[in-house]
Amino acid sequence: MSEANTAQAGLAFIDWYRPGKVLRLTVQGEYTTDAAEEMNTRIIAELERAERPLYLLIDADEMAQPHNFRQIRQAQRFMNHPNLSHIFVLARDRVVRLALMVIFNEGRANLRLLTNISEFEQILRWHA
Repeated sequence: MSEANTAQAGLAFIDWYRPGKVLRLTVQGEYTTDAAEEMNTRIIAELERAERPLYLLIDADEMAQPHNFRQIRQAQRFMNHPNLSHIFVLARDRVVRLALMVIFNEGRANLRLLTNISEFEQILRWHA
């Protein structure tokens, strides 16, 4: 796993959920604009290396309710990358779900909100 896949920035990090298919962004606590910029850079680097379009799983189950929607949306330029086909957001908190929907709904990639990981596993089996 490359440094870009495991390096941490604040309370956010990326790794492979399924190598070559599903990249995971995990956010715990507050997702700052600085962390969003750093994660954007790392996600774009992985998307540039990808041989085919990827899924991005955003695990926001332990994310604090964000207050800086506009700044985070501006920092997340990866959501319009041609090698990103879907964004799946895993979050049970309704306010976090709403915030992430507002942040990612204008992106090129398809967006789907999930409440548990088994929903995502079922989607992966369906699209295998």
